[in-house]
Amino acid sequence: YIMAGPSLAEVTRRYAALTGRAPLPPLWALGYHQCRWGYQYEAEFRELAVRFAAADIPVSALWYDIDYMDGYRLFTWDRVDFPDPAALNRDLKAMGIRAVTIVDPGVKREPGYAVYDSGREQVAFCQTASGREYVGKVWPGDTVFPDFTLETTRTWWAGWLTAFLRDSAVDGVWLDMNDPATGYSRTEEMRFSHGAIAHDRYHNQYAHFMAMASQQACEQRDPEGRSFLLTRSASAGTQRYSAVWTGDNASNWQHLRMALPCSLNLSLSGMAFNGPDVGGFMDDTRAELLVRWHQAGCLFPFFRNHSIRHSRPQEPWQFGPGPLAAIRGAIHTRYRLLPYLYQCFFTHWRDGDPVIRPLLYHYTGPEYVDLDDQYLLGDALLVAPILHGEGQGPEIVRADVKMQERSVRLPPGYWFDLNRGEWVEGGRLLAYAAALDELPLFVRDGAVVPYYAGLLNNSIMDWSSIELHLFCRKQSARFEYLLDDQVTRRYQSGAYGVARISAHLVGERLTVAIAEAGAYPQDTVRFIPVVYGRPEVRELEFTVNGRTITRPLQTEQREWLCRKWSVRA
Repeated sequence: YIMAGPSLAEVTRRYAALTGRAPLPPLWALGYHQCRWGYQYEAEFRELAVRFAAADIPVSALWYDIDYMDGYRLFTWDRVDFPDPAALNRDLKAMGIRAVTIVDPGVKREPGYAVYDSGREQVAFCQTASGREYVGKVWPGDTVFPDFTLETTRTWWAGWLTAFLRDSAVDGVWLDMNDPATGYSRTEEMRFSHGAIAHDRYHNQYAHFMAMASQQACEQRDPEGRSFLLTRSASAGTQRYSAVWTGDNASNWQHLRMALPCSLNLSLSGMAFNGPDVGGFMDDTRAELLVRWHQAGCLFPFFRNHSIRHSRPQEPWQFGPGPLAAIRGAIHTRYRLLPYLYQCFFTHWRDGDPVIRPLLYHYTGPEYVDLDDQYLLGDALLVAPILHGEGQGPEIVRADVKMQERSVRLPPGYWFDLNRGEWVEGGRLLAYAAALDELPLFVRDGAVVPYYAGLLNNSIMDWSSIELHLFCRKQSARFEYLLDDQVTRRYQSGAYGVARISAHLVGERLTVAIAEAGAYPQDTVRFIPVVYGRPEVRELEFTVNGRTITRPLQTEQREWLCRKWSVRA
């Protein structure tokens, strides 16, 4: 296929149209996730829920790594460590915390084990050229692998996974080791279609077919609901079924720096829902590194803290009150901006634009071609995280506070600095210094950013009232806010609406108009304008679906990343 642009955006949208756009995820999947290889007792999960609440940090999902299983057998639980997993997961869900379990493709080769016996009866496993079962050496020991290229195998797998999800009250599935990883066995001896097709024909699609089968299970469990799958490996089109994470990274500054171009390139390649292991998976993290990981990743599409067994624990509270406050600020910013992030996912599904984008996506010029240490969330927010630690790059001391300094490329026009609460003129390279609790974050002039101002209680949020943060210094603003039930897949059949928002400056008055259309009931969301403009703008004319009110603007205090400053509301 050849896809002519000429722009990067046009090529990206056409590629997304060809291979498929990612569906809207469940809202909880867009929150903060906590995982560690080594959580292996029910009490640990209950304690995690308590610790997050005590730290005033919302968490939307807790993850079970391989330790939850009985001898690493798929679709089982260790009933000593987890005597009643369904009750545990239902209790977590009542607190707004969903459960996600790891599910590898490898099935323990053990006669008498029901999953193996049924798969053998169905001839569901990959074979060698001689027609024997291909046997790998993975977590359970001798391991066989479902041949997901066969529709019969996908149906068999979906049946087992559906029952496991239902019986265990699990909400999401983590597809790991699906490269496929076969341990010490020779991967090339694994063949497909009952041994008739060589391994290299489907090696790169193995995880893709596994994701298809797992998505089938999710739909069987909840025919109208949205599923959440995460996969380590993928191929073109896997985004239709699963999110992707970037695999086993390490807790160091180089891997933090690498995370940005890695996720940006995945985004341009159709994988809209992606992200790294925040904090780094392998090795021991440190306080400053963990803070900067959370700040860099807090606006990535996928946001999960994950670490390896026997490494230093890296939950947000592990390094004391200072780092905890900085990490809390980054996570709170994520939850406050979830309505905007959700709109970015909706726009991707509708039009094919990535959720996060390099600046080159919207701005032309040689200065943007190799710029991969900052990114855009949608077309409005510019994120320029600090990617080096103390003593590793430029730094300054201001008011007895040590700050790390970096260059920020601001495109032409005005940008609002969400740390400082002030407008900055763009079209230049800006030297920016940030303290440990600061993430350089800017909003362009002419932007509308939906914002959640309600209580933060894990994934439990009431979006019936949404603030519209209007950034209008010199530019008028336009935005389409897409409305749906946020729970089902009915939007795919057209059951969604659009609120067209416009804001214009006329002298001392800001005129804001919202007109709703489409197949979704009007006035289900109460929009509240918050203005970031010029001091001389004193009056707001606000029209919603033909109803107009005019009132003076009042100054209020707002908090971003633990910094307070005044806005007009």
